[in-house]
Amino acid sequence: MNRSINKGVIISCQPANWKEPFYDYDFIKRMVQAAEYGGAVAVRIEGASNTKQLISDGISMPIIGLIKRFKSRQNIDRIFITPTIREVTELYESGTRIIAADFTAREGRDKNYYRLFIREIMNTFKDVEIFADVSTIDEAIFAQDLGVSYISSTLTGYT
Repeated sequence: MNRSINKGVIISCQPANWKEPFYDYDFIKRMVQAAEYGGAVAVRIEGASNTKQLISDGISMPIIGLIKRFKSRQNIDRIFITPTIREVTELYESGTRIIAADFTAREGRDKNYYRLFIREIMNTFKDVEIFADVSTIDEAIFAQDLGVSYISSTLTGYT
């Protein structure tokens, strides 16, 4: 179940599916339970299958879903956090209602691109809250002006 995020600590549990030792649903679930027990207000989870299973298992804290689409492990300076409406759709169909997406100006994505991206998300999925991952204050202000629900400096240092 997703709901609005209260003020507090958000825990990120995002092992990537490229044979990392922690890429295991049972590990992810235990980390989420530990985060909740420790007082976290939300968790960031990679992958629609993981968010769907956590929701199905009755995790009650807000889940911020994202999908990482790496072009290659050597190329992680590119946009890879929920980069298109396709990933937003996958997360939505998993039951996720808070969705993190990259809002940086990389790969030629300008303000008009993000205006259209947000409009498409909001027109398609009326009950989704957008969690903008930014790298600069200007990107944060722009994301706020677009009406995103949450802003995080998650990508500071990657751009």
